Amino acid sequence: MSATAHLTSLTFLSSVPSAAVPEADTYAMLLAGLGVLGWASRRQRRSREVS
Repeated sequence: MSATAHLTSLTFLSSVPSAAVPEADTYAMLLAGLGVLGWASRRQRRSREVS
């Protein structure tokens, strides 16, 4: 039994969809938005304590 492979003219055509990679700006906007939400929540909590 013999197995040989000839890879001289092998062509790979790939149509596998790749996942989108978020850019750094996307992460910055996400962190900024979460920061604003946290700040607003903290500010609202403080105003309840004062009242």
